Amino acid sequence: MRRALAIGFAVILIGLALLVRSRRDAGEADREAEANRPSGTLVCATELRPVCEQLRADNPTLTVRVEEAGITYATLTKASFDPAAAKIDAWLVPQPWPAMVDEARQAASQPTALDPASKVIGRSPIVLVGWNDRLDALRTTCPNRVVDWNCIGDVAGRSWSEVGGQAAWGNVKPGIAGADSTTGVFSFAQGTGQFLGTPNYAANDLADGDYRIWAANLGQAATAAGVSTGSPLDQMLAVGRSSFDVAGSLEALAAGPVTMGRDKSNLTILYPAPAASADVVLAPMRGSQPGGRVKQLLESNAGATALARNGWRVDGQPTTDGVRADQPLPTTGNGLPRAGVLQAVRDTWSEARR
Repeated sequence: MRRALAIGFAVILIGLALLVRSRRDAGEADREAEANRPSGTLVCATELRPVCEQLRADNPTLTVRVEEAGITYATLTKASFDPAAAKIDAWLVPQPWPAMVDEARQAASQPTALDPASKVIGRSPIVLVGWNDRLDALRTTCPNRVVDWNCIGDVAGRSWSEVGGQAAWGNVKPGIAGADSTTGVFSFAQGTGQFLGTPNYAANDLADGDYRIWAANLGQAATAAGVSTGSPLDQMLAVGRSSFDVAGSLEALAAGPVTMGRDKSNLTILYPAPAASADVVLAPMRGSQPGGRVKQLLESNAGATALARNGWRVDGQPTTDGVRADQPLPTTGNGLPRAGVLQAVRDTWSEARR
C-alpha cells in the first residue's frame, strides 16, 4: 500500500514537472515568436498599396506607409538622411529604385543607406490601356497599325479629326503619371525605348533633338489632360472617356479593374513590345533588424501570397483574374535601362511635363 502511494506520488511529481516544463517551453516559444514578428515601418511604393495593406492586416505589429517611389527616393538621397528620424526600416518597391538610391549616394560621397535588396519577389508587365474606339482610330494612323507610346507621342495633343478619330473627341489625351510615380517613369522609359528603337539606350541618347521634341509633345499633352486624384487609369475608370484616351499602367493594377469593371467591353489592355516589367524587391535600411525581419517576411510564402493575390506574377503562385499569363515578361532583366540611365529618363520626363 505504501509502495503504491509512493509510486502514485512520484507520478504526480513527474506530471507536475512536465507541466511546468511544457509551460516554460511554450512561454519561451511565444517570446521567440514575438521577437521574430515583423515590426518597424515598411514604406511601400503606391503601386503596392494593396499588397502592403494585406501584410499589415496579417501582421498588426507592422507599420505601413504608402507613398510614390520618387518621394522615398528624395528622402533616401538627402545628405542628412537619418533612418530613425525618417521612420523607415524597409522599402518595398520595383527595381531599379534601390539601385538608383545607391548610385546617387555614391556619386555624392554619402554612406550607403540600404542593405542589399531581396531577390525579385513579384513581377508585372508594363501595359497600355485604351478605349476601344480610340485604339481603332489610332491603328489607322500608327505605323504597322501598332499602338504604342512611340506613336501616341507623335499624335498627342492633336485633334482626333486629324488622326482618324472624331472631332467630338477633342484632342488626343495620353495619360502617364509624373516623375515621382513608378508607373509614370516606367511607362515613359518603355516609350523612350520604342522611339529610340532599342531598350538598351544610354543617357546621351536622350539628347537627340527629335527625341526631345517627341518627349515634350507627350509630356505637355499628358499634363494638359490633367488628373485630379489617383492614377490616369483610375481617372479613366472613374470618369470615362472625358478623362484620358489611353493610359500607362501595370498589369497588376489594370487586369482586375479593366477586365471585370463596368467598362470591360469598352477597354483593352495592350502589352507594348519589347516587353518591360516592374520587378518588386524589398530593400532594408542599412543595419535595421526590423528591416531584416520584413525582408524575411516578403521572401516567405506569406509575402508571395500577398503579391499574387493582388495581381503580381509570382513563381509557384496562381494568377489572379484578368492577368494574362500568356503575355511574356522580359527574359533578361526587366526590359528597362540601368539605374543611372533611368534617373536621366526621369529627369527628362519631369522637364517634359513642365
